[in-house]
Amino acid sequence: YISKPVKQEDFAAALKVWLTKKEGDETGRVEKTQNENTTSTASPDSISPQGASPLSTSLVLNSEVVARLRALAQATERTLFNQIFTSFLSDSAERIGILRSAESATDTERLQRTAHAIKGASANVGATHMAGIADQLEVLGRSSSVAGAKELIDEMESEFERVRNEINVVMEQFDSSQERPQS
Repeated sequence: YISKPVKQEDFAAALKVWLTKKEGDETGRVEKTQNENTTSTASPDSISPQGASPLSTSLVLNSEVVARLRALAQATERTLFNQIFTSFLSDSAERIGILRSAESATDTERLQRTAHAIKGASANVGATHMAGIADQLEVLGRSSSVAGAKELIDEMESEFERVRNEINVVMEQFDSSQERPQS
């Protein structure tokens, strides 16, 4: 379990434990850790953006967040980078549909819950503008109103398309950088 707000170091430690257990389960050798608080051998410096290769990103995604995700994947499991973004894209597409149905059904509780989930997921991948739109939808839902929600959902869909395009570029760049020999 990792509590919010998620810190990169806590996430790296939890991921390292999970990956170690997964590898141990696959080979039949699960090693117990002596101290759960020191299970990660990755220091904050080893998963910092400085260790990541400089790949370009646009203003659609926060480059610092993308760099941290890239560094985390390089320090732990390289496939993690694309998995995070792929999950975000599929979940967000589904959640935008839920927002639409919540707005048309005037289900403000569902609007608020779904917008909250999109806000967090968007922030986690660096889609800050999309997170901001979700925040506005969450506020509407919390105030038991759907007035203006349709326009915000339309804006979110447009922003999601921009984010999707940028994520595809970022994943392609990451994949290309992994094909080159590491020096």
